[in-house]
This record gives sequence, C-alpha cells and structure tokens, in this order.
Amino acid sequence: MSIDDVTTQLRGQLQEAFGVDGATYLMDRPPGGWNDLVTNDSLDRQFNVFRREMTAEFAVVRSEISSLRFELRAEMNTGFRDQTWRLMTAMLSMMAVLIAVIAALIKL
Repeated sequence: MSIDDVTTQLRGQLQEAFGVDGATYLMDRPPGGWNDLVTNDSLDRQFNVFRREMTAEFAVVRSEISSLRFELRAEMNTGFRDQTWRLMTAMLSMMAVLIAVIAALIKL
C-alpha cells in the first residue's frame, strides 16, 4: 500500500468520524499547528541569540581568567623571592659553619 493510499484511507475515516471540515483540519496541518514549524529563519534567529549570549559569557570568563592569571603571577613572584632568600640564608649559614669547622681543624 502506498503513502497516497494510506492518506486517502485515513482522510475517509476522519471524514466519517469528524466531518469534512474536521478531516481537512486534521490532515492539512502539521502536528502542533503551523506556528510550531521550525524554519531556517527561526533557527538562524535562535542561533544568533545563543551566539550573542555565549560571546558575552566568554568575555566574562576571559576577564576572570586574566585577573586570576595576574594574581597567580604575583603570588608566584612572592613565593620565588621568599624561597630565594631562604636558600641564600641557608647557604650562608652552611658556609659559616664550614669555615668555623675548617678554622677549628686548623687550630688543632
């Protein structure tokens, strides 16, 4: 049975059940009505709205990442400076102890 045969048979059954006007209404419109059809224009409009929203969101995320990057750099710089001073202090202390040990050994 072809699609045309099924459509004709269904239209006849609907005409018997709901009359000619009811069958025409049910057969000649998409499910949900003509307002629920998706067109390329409606998809383009929705996509453009989505694109604008995402562009704004990404701009906010980009600025937050940029500020976090600068905070991280400042914190790393402070940490490296503190680490360098601690290392230099430890090295100078070790050298002073070594010199004292060598001087003690020379006096013996």
